[in-house]
Amino acid sequence: MRQGSLVSATIALALALASCGGGSSATSKTSNHQPAPTTTLPPPNLKPLLLSVTDLPTGWSVDNSKSGGSSTFKGCKTFNTVNQTDSASTEFTDGGLPVLVESLGWSPNAPALLKSGIANVNQCKSMTISNNGQTEKATMGPMSFPTVGSKSAAYQMIVNIKGLNVDFDIVIAQKGNYLVLVALGDLGPPNTTQLQQFVSAAMTKIPA
Repeated sequence: MRQGSLVSATIALALALASCGGGSSATSKTSNHQPAPTTTLPPPNLKPLLLSVTDLPTGWSVDNSKSGGSSTFKGCKTFNTVNQTDSASTEFTDGGLPVLVESLGWSPNAPALLKSGIANVNQCKSMTISNNGQTEKATMGPMSFPTVGSKSAAYQMIVNIKGLNVDFDIVIAQKGNYLVLVALGDLGPPNTTQLQQFVSAAMTKIPA
């Protein structure tokens, strides 16, 4: 299994789902992207608001795997949603799998962006993810999860890699002008209790 490619593609997917990014993949290190502002409000520095290893259980580390390349998606219009002022992402691993991805976006239009993003994701049932010459099939559907922030939604994405199913439980939420996405991926169903802990830790770092 090419974990680097999979994680890179998942980050790109995460950014798109949160309406925080487009068709190119993020790097596997903590990243910060600042396109030209579309508002007079100054965007905050998002990096300090991301999860860090000190927020995670023992054994988790920053994922510094080299993946590169770009990711493309087919079969889901969600991935055309791009309209943010600032975004940042980071990812972690616990010995390969499971993997944890967080993406954080900021926009004065955050509530509208999340509403539009959720409407699109709810219609997204299957897709093809291509990264570094590797093409995988994925399916997606809504998942039950406690409401976090002002509004949130949760989904399960299953990516089939050479006959193996890698499951990603994904939570997207809006808190003020912030859009937050946390995705936990593992072989088979991820640990939902751990996902709730990660989401809670991520939301706690976001200003009220």
